[in-house]
Amino acid sequence: ASTTWNTAPTNTSHAVNAMQDNAWNAVNERLTAIRGLADNWDGQGAVALTAALVDAAEQAAISCRSLGDRPPDRVLAGVNGTVFFEWDSPDEYTEMEFVSLGRTEVRRTKVAPEGAV
Repeated sequence: ASTTWNTAPTNTSHAVNAMQDNAWNAVNERLTAIRGLADNWDGQGAVALTAALVDAAEQAAISCRSLGDRPPDRVLAGVNGTVFFEWDSPDEYTEMEFVSLGRTEVRRTKVAPEGAV
């Protein structure tokens, strides 16, 4: 006997896909915006990001998106010329920093349950 799978998307999956698409589009827009930052963009001596480093962050975003990963909640320029992706969840904070070509650092912090010491 053969099994027929209903692969038609549900309204819920359309809504989730649309939200994911919007969030990934916002990531791309933010990367485009930080690409144009010049030296001293913060008024306190911040270093401009190199095009190659922003390209690397864009490629990582494309890879994450193609794998179905959740888009970062924030995309930030670091004052030392780095790019940050940040994700928040109720139990964890994750940060991916594109430091230089070929060097990416990931930091993950678990959030203690409420009332824990």
